Order: sequence, then structure tokens, then C-alpha cells
Amino acid sequence: MKNWLFNKTNKFFNGLYAFFMLLTLYFVIISANFTLGDTVTKKTLGTRTTKVTVIFLAFMLTLGLTLWGSPRSRQFLQKIFFKAACITVPFCLLLVCSWQIFFILTVHPAIGFDPQALHTALRDPSASELRGYFSLNQNNLFLLLVMHKLSVIFGTDSWVFFDFVSLILTDLSVLFNLTTLALIARKKVALGAYLQILWLALFPMIIVPYSDTWVLPFVSCFILCYVASFHSKLPTYLKLGAAISGGLCVGVIYFIKPSAIIPVIAVFLVEGLFLLCQKPTSWLTFSLGVLFLLGGIANSFIMLDHKLNTQTYIKIQASRALPPLHFISIGMTGDGGYDANEALIMAKLPTKTQKEAYAKKNIARQLKQKGFWGYLKFLFFKHQRNTSDGTFAWQQEGNFFTTKKPTNSNFLAEAVYAQGKYSADFRYIAQCWWLLIILLLGLGCHFKQTDPIVQMLKLTLIGGFLYLLLFEGGRSRYMIQFLPSLLILATLSADNAKNWLQRRFAWLK
Repeated sequence: MKNWLFNKTNKFFNGLYAFFMLLTLYFVIISANFTLGDTVTKKTLGTRTTKVTVIFLAFMLTLGLTLWGSPRSRQFLQKIFFKAACITVPFCLLLVCSWQIFFILTVHPAIGFDPQALHTALRDPSASELRGYFSLNQNNLFLLLVMHKLSVIFGTDSWVFFDFVSLILTDLSVLFNLTTLALIARKKVALGAYLQILWLALFPMIIVPYSDTWVLPFVSCFILCYVASFHSKLPTYLKLGAAISGGLCVGVIYFIKPSAIIPVIAVFLVEGLFLLCQKPTSWLTFSLGVLFLLGGIANSFIMLDHKLNTQTYIKIQASRALPPLHFISIGMTGDGGYDANEALIMAKLPTKTQKEAYAKKNIARQLKQKGFWGYLKFLFFKHQRNTSDGTFAWQQEGNFFTTKKPTNSNFLAEAVYAQGKYSADFRYIAQCWWLLIILLLGLGCHFKQTDPIVQMLKLTLIGGFLYLLLFEGGRSRYMIQFLPSLLILATLSADNAKNWLQRRFAWLK
């Protein structure tokens, strides 16, 4: 019975994962970001691609044909990027870090939407509109306190300073991811590094100091601690230290971005499932690891919750907080993303009971209007909006930058401002990277693999997809929080994807 349940559950997870990833792959391929020439939709960043995209495509085509037709070229690149990876990887990491620093120093505009409220509150937390904002959006309160502490320590609250904090946290996430890969499959560290280096080079979100990027290192650290504690050959004292560190990360993750704890849920589900058939090599070490992990979680929750409840930096009305039902309601309205009208209605309702009653009423109204098949159709296209954009909805938020045009026009500014000359080139190239990642995940689905780490990463992505379907979504910015799991799994899936392609295109040899 246990074996039957174990096999059936894993088969279900694999099937659901394959369904979501192949559907995502389809949406990525048909994305408007791949439009050459004039933009065909208002949702597409930029007005038209330029010769930059033509040069990029010509380079990629030339490189592909050269590698396909020249074994010597393949051997040469293999020698540089993989056999000499101990030199090449650090050099490329240093190069991309230099690129990020140059980018921040060149482009550092004031940001709008939610980060603007955080930044403004650093200078005037007494403003009534800010007290109202944080009373409603208490999920951003912890982030505000962290930013305030940093501004006091370093004596500045400039956008450039917080851009550099975002850069450090994002790059720290990459280092944690690579360490995790070193524990899982050391031979794949180089490939993982190159995939993440490409991501960093095409990730302008480092100039948006907000929870999307600030939560990344803590998610990556939790995954690393999980692997080190339960699936490594490290000494017992290091395993237990990793377990309590992972637990401490959970509280930080929850108070920065609650939805980012999905990997934590996946860990407990997968480990519970694998206990049915695979007993740990040492029950004592495993049990202590679980206790230390739970102890770390409890300790971090108690400390951080107490900090929030006793903070005096900004006065809020705790009873005005938006209930979870609101985010389900707003996730069913319009395109499933942020809806200013619904947010305004919620802000006007004074009590939690009234907010929940309105949310329930709207949920029932949306279900009735859409009907069963209509709601499935809505979810189908919502998943497209959630996952298809390789720019992670760059410039898609209302009031993304507080200024419409760059003060100093240069190539980088023209690439990241919404109507910049090269912004369409940026979204095209970023979409190519996203297609590569989703190809690795979609074609390397691991249908028969039942490795607990792989299953945990797959279940994290399944949970992420389901969360964005049920709650507020509608744009791919919310996928950023799942990038650690996604990038690690893409690296582990590479061999399966390569084998699949080799079998399908063997006739070309």
C-alpha cells in the first residue's frame, strides 16, 4: 500500500509538472516579446526592434551553425567554459557584477508603485496616506523596517544605495544556488553558473528595491540549508547548523513575501512522502534535523512577529489589513492582476469583517459570471500572463518609473525605459533567455525520476503556478520569487533536455 501511494503520488506530481511546463513553453514561444519590427500589442515593451536584435540573431545563428558543423569549435568552447570552469566561471561572475554596477551607476531612476511608498516612508513616516497604505498592506511593513535600519546604519536613503542593496542580495542568491548545485551535482555547477550569469546580465530588476529581489537570497539559503541538512554527506554538526539556519530563513521569507514560503511547504510534503518508502540512513540525525528546522522556524516567527507588533516607526491600524480573501477576489477580477477599483473599495471598508464579506461576494459574482468553462478559460489565459514574459513584466506596473523619460539619454536608459529606442530589443533578448530556461524545464521533465530534491523543486513550481492562478497574478513579476528553484531545476534538467533533442534530431547527423 505504501509503495502504491508513493508511486502514484510521484506519478501525479510528474504529470502535473509536465503539463504546466509544456503549457508554459507554448506560451513563451508565442509571446508578443518575440515580435520583430513594429510592436503589435500595447502590452509589449517598446515600439519596435532595431538593428541590435538583427545583430543578436545573426550572431546566435552563426554560433549555432558553427558549433553544429565544426567539432573543433565545440571542443574549443567545451575546453574554455567547462574544462577550465574553475577560471572561467569566477571571471564571468566578476564580469557580470561589473556590468551590474555600471548599470546601476548609469540608470538609477526613482521607482513608482509599491517601492515608492517604502522609499517615501523612510523620509516622512507620519504622512497620513502612508499610514493608510501600510495599514492595508502590512506585508510590506517588515521590509520598511529593514530599509529604515539600513538607512540609519549607512546614513543614506538614496535610490542608488538601495539599488546596490538589491544587487548584493540578488547576487548572494546566485552564490547560494551554486553552492546547492555543488552539493547535489558538482559537475553541473559550471552550467548552472552560466545560466544564472545570463539571467543577471538581463535582469534590470536590481534597480527596483522591493520584496521580489530582497527575498531571493533567503529562499536560496533555505534550499541550500535543506539540501545540506537532509541530502548531503556533511558532518552531523554542520547538518544541524544548516537545519536551524534554514528555519531562521523561513521567518524572514514569510515576513518579506509570504507566498515565497511555498518551497518550505514543498519540503515537508516531499520528505513526508519519501518517508513512506525511503528510510533515512540515521533516524537520530534526521529527527534532530527536523527538530532544529522547526525550532529555527518557530524562533524566527516569534522574534519577527514581536518586532512588528512592538515597532514604533510608523503608526498603523492593524484591523485595516487586507484579508487573504481579497487577493483571491482580485485574482478573479479583470485579468487576474492588480485592480485599482477593487483596491479602492477595500480601502474604504473599515473592518475586516466587511472586507471579507465583500471579497466573498465578489468571488461568488465572478464565478457566476464566468461559469465553469469560462473560469477554466480565464485560468488558461491567466497562466499565460503569469509565465510567458521573460522580462518579468518589466515596466508593466502602473507608474513603474516616476519619470517617463531618462534624464541622461544613453544606450542602457534607452533599453530599460518603456518607450526607449532599444527597449523592444531588450525584451526580445530577455525572452530568448527565458525560452532557453523553459525549454530545459519542459523538455527535461524527469517523468520517471523520483529524487526527493528534484521532486521538491518541481512541487515548488507547481505550487507557485497554482498560487498565481488562485491569487493575485496576471503578470510574470511574481515569478521572480520562484527563480532559485527554477534555475536550480533547469540546470538539473539540462541532460534530459539534451538527450530528448538528440533523439528527435538524430536524422540531422
